Amino acid sequence: MNMRLDIVVSDIVGLTGTKIISAFIGGENSGEKLAGHRHYNCRKLEGEIAKALQYNGRDDYFFALKQEWETYLHLQRQIIEVDGQIKEHLEEVIDNDDTKKQHIVDKKPHKRKNKNTIRDLDMAQISYQYFEGVDLMAIEDVNDATIMAIISEIGLEGIKKFGSSKQFTLGSGWPRTTKSVGEKY
Repeated sequence: MNMRLDIVVSDIVGLTGTKIISAFIGGENSGEKLAGHRHYNCRKLEGEIAKALQYNGRDDYFFALKQEWETYLHLQRQIIEVDGQIKEHLEEVIDNDDTKKQHIVDKKPHKRKNKNTIRDLDMAQISYQYFEGVDLMAIEDVNDATIMAIISEIGLEGIKKFGSSKQFTLGSGWPRTTKSVGEKY
């Protein structure tokens, strides 16, 4: 369609891209008017965006874009539903365990959140309670996604089922794939 949104915005489903795609599907096909949907944080100027958005009138491509956009929006709604279920489950686990409920984490400096994290969920507090006083967010580079991966991998027993930090990091009791020189299995 001669629409090169991908070269003027770094994330086509970010704030600017979403507004432009929605306006285009809504019937606006003027590059200048579409560029007016530029978010102030966008690095490209409106003129550059307008040049990249010159629609060539291909209705077949427009139809395909519309179908793909509707699919994308449907999947985003499903992700929100799954996130809600995860949040509900984590809160239920904590609410049903007085030992977990008693732990309150100290407020930390803000860690940047990825746009794909569960909205309206304080993962620092949830993980602190879930792991009964172990502050995983105090570890550099640990974020919401890392904590969700740990919770999903080690389950409700949490890190307490490991005798030491070495066992946790090596996966004690799990088959090892390498052996030291002279070591027998």
